[in-house]
Amino acid sequence: MILFTRIHSLKFQNKVAKDSLKRTIKAIGDESLEKGLYFYTFIDIDETNLYVINTWDNEKSSKKVHSVYEDFLKQVKEMGVKMVILGGSSETSYSNESILDNFIKVD
Repeated sequence: MILFTRIHSLKFQNKVAKDSLKRTIKAIGDESLEKGLYFYTFIDIDETNLYVINTWDNEKSSKKVHSVYEDFLKQVKEMGVKMVILGGSSETSYSNESILDNFIKVD
């Protein structure tokens, strides 16, 4: 199955800024699960660097939700957060269906 994935690379001024925005991004991710987002993953690189990986059913769904948050992304950059967002077609493989039990499911 071909999906669409966006990788967000964020560099913050300090840990407090990172932790605060991470909570906001999580809330946006939870809302987006009903709009074509299959799953999202946070990767804490260190105290000031965070990657967020979003995997969508298709690029159209991703663009639609992304466009709703353009002002938010602009404000984040104005706060001094350095952000790079890349996206493209992706394939996901896993060993067996029981591996999905390791993920948090939002109802």
